[in-house]
Amino acid sequence: MPRMVSKNTRSYVIIMIIGLILVVGGIYKRKVSFTVNGLIIMVVTLTISAVIFGILRAFSYQLWVDDQNEIVLRRGNVVTLLLWAVSILIHLIGDHFVPDGAALMTFYIGFSLLIQRETVFQRAKQKFPTEIQQNIAKMAEERQDKNHH
Repeated sequence: MPRMVSKNTRSYVIIMIIGLILVVGGIYKRKVSFTVNGLIIMVVTLTISAVIFGILRAFSYQLWVDDQNEIVLRRGNVVTLLLWAVSILIHLIGDHFVPDGAALMTFYIGFSLLIQRETVFQRAKQKFPTEIQQNIAKMAEERQDKNHH
């Protein structure tokens, strides 16, 4: 289903915060325990994986201008889904080497989506510099509507 290209990242930041709360809560309750080496490996792996796969998924999107509304639209495809599957598989493999590393999955998903959203927006801005202004105006309008209701 086509969606408007936007720069709204609030929900991804919220997902990341929830992920951090789960990790900190798990550490505090001793349900999650990281060795120093395990934590370093996990953070490096997560960061690289989230960034690489977020960018790859963003480049798998189709971007075009909707003639009727003159806004830039995006749509993922089978490649996008496969990249999600591979990135989650890599994360799960990494979890095997760090006790209770699965607690970081929520943060990882939020961070990867944030990278993906920003990359899609930058691609759209580069490909359709004039048309993306309509998207920006529409996002501002939607923000105003939310603030007034």
